[in-house]
Amino acid sequence: MYALQHGKVSVRPEIERFDGARVRFTDGTSAEYDTIVWATGFHTRFPMLDESMFVWENGDPLLVEHVLVPRYANLYLWGLVAPRSGAGRIISFGADFLAEAIPAQDGVTEPLSDMLARRFPARSSMLAGSAEILCRIRLLRSALRLQRARAVLRPRNNLSKEPIGS
Repeated sequence: MYALQHGKVSVRPEIERFDGARVRFTDGTSAEYDTIVWATGFHTRFPMLDESMFVWENGDPLLVEHVLVPRYANLYLWGLVAPRSGAGRIISFGADFLAEAIPAQDGVTEPLSDMLARRFPARSSMLAGSAEILCRIRLLRSALRLQRARAVLRPRNNLSKEPIGS
């Protein structure tokens, strides 16, 4: 709300379609954006995306820990959860997870969602307790760090076999 009230974020009409970084709105205007916050309300829909990208269950998309879309890299949905209590800490912890997940995707060749789904299967459930969500976010962040550590320690096949200094 602070960013909205201070003009750092603006409310726009419904999205008609994407043309690369250019977003075309239903009122005929368009502009280029690098980040979009889509507020869906009570009916989960993404009319600007091909909805066949998602697997739907009881009207909600299957997601890995309420954030990651299976089979897709660099597509993050944050906020599709209905905590049984306040959301402040969940939003902060989730933002920290996204701050780690986005650059982590660049370091792997498959969608991060699929890698994490092997440990945390995709679910469509929106209702969850705050303690459960916070714990799952901590687990996701630990899994990301472990994945990064494995990537750093993994031997590279393209290294020269010549001794150092030759």
